[in-house]
This record gives sequence, C-alpha cells and structure tokens, in this order.
Amino acid sequence: MCYQFAFNQIRIHLMKQVLLHLLLWSVVLVQAQNLPAFKLVEGNTATLGGGYQFAVKEYYMVLLGNDPLYARLNQNQTTIGEVPDQNNPERRVTVSRFFISETEVTNAQYREFLLDSLFRPDEKKAFKAQLKAKQYDDVHHAWHPLITNAAMAGLLPDTNCWMTDFVLSSNEPLVKHYFLHPAFDQYPVVGVSWDQAKAYCAWLTWDMNQLRAARNLRPLPSYRLPTEMEWEFAAREFESKADKTVFAYNLPWKSTTMVDEKGQYRANIKTAPGVYIGDNYEYTAPAKSFAPNSKGLYQMAGNVAEWCEDVFRVNLVEEVKTEQAPRQIRLFEAADGGIPDEARVVKGGSWADFQYAALCGSRMGWPQARGGARIGFRVAMSQIGCDCKRTQKCTHIQEF
Repeated sequence: MCYQFAFNQIRIHLMKQVLLHLLLWSVVLVQAQNLPAFKLVEGNTATLGGGYQFAVKEYYMVLLGNDPLYARLNQNQTTIGEVPDQNNPERRVTVSRFFISETEVTNAQYREFLLDSLFRPDEKKAFKAQLKAKQYDDVHHAWHPLITNAAMAGLLPDTNCWMTDFVLSSNEPLVKHYFLHPAFDQYPVVGVSWDQAKAYCAWLTWDMNQLRAARNLRPLPSYRLPTEMEWEFAAREFESKADKTVFAYNLPWKSTTMVDEKGQYRANIKTAPGVYIGDNYEYTAPAKSFAPNSKGLYQMAGNVAEWCEDVFRVNLVEEVKTEQAPRQIRLFEAADGGIPDEARVVKGGSWADFQYAALCGSRMGWPQARGGARIGFRVAMSQIGCDCKRTQKCTHIQEF
C-alpha cells in the first residue's frame, strides 16, 4: 500500500508539472501570435544609394503634383530621368549580419504593445475577454480605455493622419476604423512617430526576454529600428555577373520594372496621377500582400514607407581640384532649406508614392515627432555572439 501511495503521489506531481508547462506554453504561444517574425540577413560589402532624396516639404509637393520635377519624373515609371540636385550618390558600404522583421509592424502587434505596457496582466486579460464578447462591427467601441491610456502616455498613433495628410480627403472612415477594427489587424500600423516606434522596440526587447527567461533561454540583444544601410541592403537583390562584379538591382526583386510578365504590379504604389487602385489596393495592403524578396521580406517597396534609425542628411557630391586631377568627394552634410536635426530617414516609398520613391536607393527626411498615413516601421536586431555559422537557422532568434 505504501508503494502504491507513493506511486500515486509521484504521478499526481508529474501531471501537475505537465499541466503547468502546457499552461505556460499556451500563454507564450498566444502572446507570440502578436510578435514579429524575423529573418537573418547576411552582411557583405556592396554599393548602395543611386536613388532620390527628398525633404518633407519637397516630398509633399511631389505627392500633390506641384513639384517642378513632377512632370519629368512621371513621364516614365520604369526609367527615371536624372535629377542631379535630388540624386542620392552611390557609395560603397559594409553591413554586418543582422535580423529584420519579415513584415512591417501591424496594427494587432502595435496594440499588443499598448495592452502590455498600459495594463496589469489581470486587467489585460479582462480587457481581452470584453473585446471577444463584443459584436464584430462594434468592437472598436471597447477600445476606448486603451485609447485614453495610450493618449496620456504619448503612445497612441495619430489616426487623424488619414485626413490631415491629404487635400480634399475622402479617407474619414479610416480615422475611426483603421487602427482598431479587426478587419485591419494585419495591415501595417501608420501614424506612428519615430519616437513611438522606438518605444515599441524597447517594449519588444523587454517582452521577448521575459518570455525567454520563462523558458531558461539566454537574453537577446536589444531590438531597434534598422539603420538606413541595413534597410537598403535587406531590400536589394544582388547578382554576380560574368566579369565577377556584383550588380545590385534598385528594386527589391531581380527586375528593373515595377510590373511582372503578366502586367501585374509587384508592389503597392501610386500607379498614375490620382490613381491609387492600379495595384488592386486603394491605400495600404495587408502586411504579407505581394511576393517577398529573396530574403523572405515583404513590402520592401511600397505599402508604407519605413522609419530608419538615422538622422536625415542630404548626400551631396562636390568636385575637388587636386594636384593630380579634379575628383569628386561625397559629402554627408546638412541640407539647405532648413531640415531640422530631428528629421529621420524614411525608406521604401508608400501606397501614395510613385515608383521613384520606392527605389531601394531613394530616401526621405521626415520629422521624428510626427507620424503619417504613409509611414510605418519594421524592427531590426544586431546579430551578436552567434555560433550558428552562416545559416538562416540561428538559434538565438528561432529557438523561441
């Protein structure tokens, strides 16, 4: 009898442990559904740049069709004429290995950040239960407590950007529905400032390491926004030529055209003056729309332009006379026209931009304290101390 009693006690203890681990795993898996997935990008030395650069003032003029360059740039969507004063010079850079999220951060992922940051665990659980009980079309009404708290904390996206960013806007329904309605869960979050995107990265670092600590895994380095060079390197396709040189395409696929062989657009961009539906999406598209590039990254051209870590400076080229011969020196200086130090680099072009803004080498400066209906972000992380050799299966990130 004693042996039987001891055996039963051991069995009960083991069952409790199994149930506890199942509960822990269920919590981790549910939470992981609203966390970004990442891809490893191998570093290398490459020539980047070769696109166009715009300050926020000039960018608005181009979008509205009033810029003097507009007619020239829009004459041919495939081959864009040279505009020397707006050109972004090519330059040779070396990029280390890094991780980058395969999609732009979505509305659902950003709301998870707000819920986790602004509510206690019990409040968060009750809040989600209340949301689940709401009717599908009325669910956005239940988000009011979150909206209030997020606004007070300075973390709420500027949903009014759907009206304020456009002349004679007809996007008013998006002000109310885009960020909160379940139909837009997998669409990229917009209206997020550079500072808010950085806050999301800080939270993601804390949250991922909390989950990893529960599984006795070593902590990850900090998540952050990608640098401009990392972003562009991840977006570009490279191809070795017969003469051993490496050619970099200025679009995120091995083609020089924005349309495929069937005449379908490869990205969510503005296809003609006043035409936003030519690619089958009137404004933003779900984060995994269109085919990914060879690195498995979605929407590296179009959909929403994306914040980078860097302060925006216009890349200039200056001819310097030397004793041997005149030569060109590339400068990285503040731009004329009053671009503030708080302007940050934005890459990739958006659903409201023509193709030249979506070139991998194109860049834009935007005030870091202000979001926009065309701007979102994705997340990066430095690859530090990895013993996984040269493989996509890096255990530091994928064991989660």
